[in-house]
Amino acid sequence: YLLCTELSVTVSYGEIDAVRRFLSARNCEVKDILYGEDVRFLVAIKAEERSSWTAALVDFLNGRAEISEKSSYFCPFPLANGK
Repeated sequence: YLLCTELSVTVSYGEIDAVRRFLSARNCEVKDILYGEDVRFLVAIKAEERSSWTAALVDFLNGRAEISEKSSYFCPFPLANGK
């Protein structure tokens, strides 16, 4: 089990493909995708990677994402051995 942080990543519909590309190349688990006025991805990452992960996403999207921490918990992280 690893300490994980669940993040909410909110973007416009125009950023969906870019976010999916980013997530597929990262060590994370998409817990849910919520569609409304905008799109919110709920993503679990290793807590120790939070700063570098969020900085990389902000850079990748040129600041066009709202990222907030939802919770932290221990979980059997599926990608514990990395990519």
